[in-house]
Amino acid sequence: NTDWLKTLFGNSFTHEHSLSVNGGTDKIQYYLSANYLDQGGLLKFGDDSKQRYSFTAKINADLTKWLKISYSMRFNRTDYEAPSFAGGDIKSNVFYFDVCRYWPVIPVVDPNGFYTVESKIYQLTEGGRYKSQKDVMAHQLAFIVEPIKDWKINVELNYRSNYNFDHTDYQTVYGYDVSKNPYIIANQTSSVTEYAYKSNFFNPNIFTEYGKSLESGHNFKVMLGFQSELFKQRDITASQDGIMSEVATLNTTQTNAQNRGGYSEWATAGFFGRVNYDWKERYLFTFSLRHEGSSRFGENHKWGNFPAVSVGWRISDEKFMKGLSWIDDLKVRYDYGVTGNQEIGNYNSLATYRAFGWYQYNGNRFHVWGPSKNTNSELRWEKGHNQNVGLDFSLFSHKVTGSFNYFHRKQSDLLGDYSVPVPPNLFSTIYTNVGTLRNTGFELDVTVNAVRTKDFTYSFTLVGATNNNKFVSFSN
Repeated sequence: NTDWLKTLFGNSFTHEHSLSVNGGTDKIQYYLSANYLDQGGLLKFGDDSKQRYSFTAKINADLTKWLKISYSMRFNRTDYEAPSFAGGDIKSNVFYFDVCRYWPVIPVVDPNGFYTVESKIYQLTEGGRYKSQKDVMAHQLAFIVEPIKDWKINVELNYRSNYNFDHTDYQTVYGYDVSKNPYIIANQTSSVTEYAYKSNFFNPNIFTEYGKSLESGHNFKVMLGFQSELFKQRDITASQDGIMSEVATLNTTQTNAQNRGGYSEWATAGFFGRVNYDWKERYLFTFSLRHEGSSRFGENHKWGNFPAVSVGWRISDEKFMKGLSWIDDLKVRYDYGVTGNQEIGNYNSLATYRAFGWYQYNGNRFHVWGPSKNTNSELRWEKGHNQNVGLDFSLFSHKVTGSFNYFHRKQSDLLGDYSVPVPPNLFSTIYTNVGTLRNTGFELDVTVNAVRTKDFTYSFTLVGATNNNKFVSFSN
């Protein structure tokens, strides 16, 4: 009658504290805040806990009539500690899976008074510790310049850094047989593994916009801008076996030293523009164009053009609709746009190499390197062509609102792995643009505000959709 969840997990105490200060004048404002969280773990055997420290600072200043500046920063540190047997990624840790499937006929303690091997208690209390520290630092510096009325220039500089450090030590764990003799049940060879990771992300955004509203009802707005992203990351892992001291570090281990690491980066850059026009919000028109490049694609295919256009007609504002008082708002719309997808690996378009072990020659050992995949210098953007025709409505003094939409979406130059013959290729698959997928369908969204009083409201929403997927073509 063993309840393993109650046996291994219990209650915990968590406390959190926050402090904030703000103030300023009509020209300058500031805000400071700090937060501390101490969250106890649920394990009854082998402590687990998490502490979080965060600090935020913001300042806004109107330096002149035409220049505003703002700066914000946020620092967040998270410390986590748990038994190495239950630490790390809980989604892949078999300990939590085992707890939920253990038979209740398995006892916690054997007749000699020792914990049973199946209880995992010795593994939790004596099997080593997992410690993790994660730091996130984010900064944003922004300027708003207004040289003349209705013309604004926005400059945003964003920077974020991440630093992670993980330590895991695995200690040899002993259980006891029926004669009370110890024997190894986990981690026959003790070891220490340490992992360090850092990343830096830089994202400048510069855009300018100008808007003008005329007395005749014509409204214009124009925007031009530039945006880029640069992301770099680096990691290193080191491990060694044979812990010689109660203090488990890489320096207190003695055999089988191993290390590995990596470095990668990617970048994007984009130029964009948008024009908005409407006449008394009755006739609406928007056009935008984005010219964007990504480091992830082939030499001659890094850049892509992504236009979008939308038009709308608010029929309810027309004179011939004035007699229909039960219609509050009625608008038909159409939009077409092209989007790009570059969420793939960083070096799929380049020739990359990997290690293939060691080669003995003339008394010397050489590390052997060779191609790691088929190279595709023609890799290009995956593009989504999206069209929508819709009707938005509000009826009976806004008691019934909703929309009806027909969509037609085509994904061309889909990115994915494609089988190829060997030879002439070195490997049986290549990452490439493999085909076209089409989705069509209808979407309906209706909300009925059935009751609206001062003290009580009741409404319900009906949502429905159809979707027809077709794999139009596949590369050969």
